[in-house]
Amino acid sequence: MARPWLIMRGMTEIATAEPRRLLVHWLLFFVIALGIGYPAVSRFDPRTVPGCADAGRYYEMVSGEQAAASQQLLRPLVPWVARPIARLSAGHLPSWDPVAFGLLIASALFSATGALILLHIGRTHAGLPAATALTGTLLYFLNFAVHNKHLGCGLVDSGESSLMLALYWALLARKLHLLPVVGLVGALAKETFIPMATIASLGWAAVQFREQRWRAAQGLWLVAMIVVGLISTSGAGNGAVAKGQALAIAIRTYAVVNAGRHKREGFDLCDSVHCQVPRSANANSRRAAQATAGRILTYKGAPAEIFYSASCGGRSLAYATSAPLVVRMSNVSY
Repeated sequence: MARPWLIMRGMTEIATAEPRRLLVHWLLFFVIALGIGYPAVSRFDPRTVPGCADAGRYYEMVSGEQAAASQQLLRPLVPWVARPIARLSAGHLPSWDPVAFGLLIASALFSATGALILLHIGRTHAGLPAATALTGTLLYFLNFAVHNKHLGCGLVDSGESSLMLALYWALLARKLHLLPVVGLVGALAKETFIPMATIASLGWAAVQFREQRWRAAQGLWLVAMIVVGLISTSGAGNGAVAKGQALAIAIRTYAVVNAGRHKREGFDLCDSVHCQVPRSANANSRRAAQATAGRILTYKGAPAEIFYSASCGGRSLAYATSAPLVVRMSNVSY
C-alpha cells in the first residue's frame, strides 16, 4: 500500500512539472472544489440553513424567479454563469437539483481559477519552489470561507475571491491595462469588490511610490478600474423588478382613490381608458403585486391622487412647476 506522502509527492511531480501544464493544475483544483461543494447538491438544501440565508436569492436568480428587488441582484456574475449550466442539466440529474448543481459548477469554476492564480503568484512572484507553492494552494482550500462561503452554501463569494486574486496578479505583473476589465467583472461578482480593490490598489501604489517606481499613467489605470466598476455595479440590479413594483403601487393607489367612480353602474372601476385598462397577468406582474401587497402612496395622510400614462404625448413638465409628488408609503388592508 502506497504511503500518503508518496501519493502527495507523485501529485506534486505531475502538477508542477512545467507552466504548460496549467490545465492539469486547474483540473486538480476544480475536482477538489467539486468535492468540497458536493454535499450542497446531494445531502442538504443550503436555502434551509440559517447561515446561508442569501442562498435562496441566488437560487431564484439562476431559475429566473426572483420575487423582489434585493441587494443580491447586484451580484449577478456567478448566477449568470450558473444559469446555462442549470438549464443544460435539467432533466439529466435524477436526484440533484439542477439549479443547485449549476451554482456549484459556477462556484467551482471560479474557485479553481482563483487557486490557479494563487499558485502562479506563489511560483512566479513570490519565488517559491513548485512543491511549496502547490502545497500552499491546496491549503487555501482548507480555508473556512472557501468551504462555507465559496462552495458549500450556495453563495457567490467565489467570484469576488477569484477576481481579487486576479487583481493582485495584475498589480504584481504590472499588467495595469487589465485593471478596468478586472474592475468590471469583479464589480459584477459582488458590490464589495470595488472598495476592497481600491484599498488593495492604493496600498500597492504606496509601495510603488516609496520605491520610486510610481508613474502617473499607473494612476490612470487605477482610476479607470474604479470608475468602470462603479458603473457596472450601478447597472447590475434588475431595474425591471423595481419598475414593476413601482407600477403595482401606482395602480393600487389609483384604484383606492377612485373606488366608486362607477357607483351608479354598480361597480368601482371600468376596464377602459376612462379608468384602467387591465392586461393579462404574468409571472412578473404577480411577483410585483405580491412584493408590494397592501402598499399605496399617501399625501398628507390620505391616499394620493396620482396619474400615470403610457405616453407623455411628446411633452413633459418640469418637476419644479408640477404638483408635489408623494414620497411616503402606507399600508392598506387590500
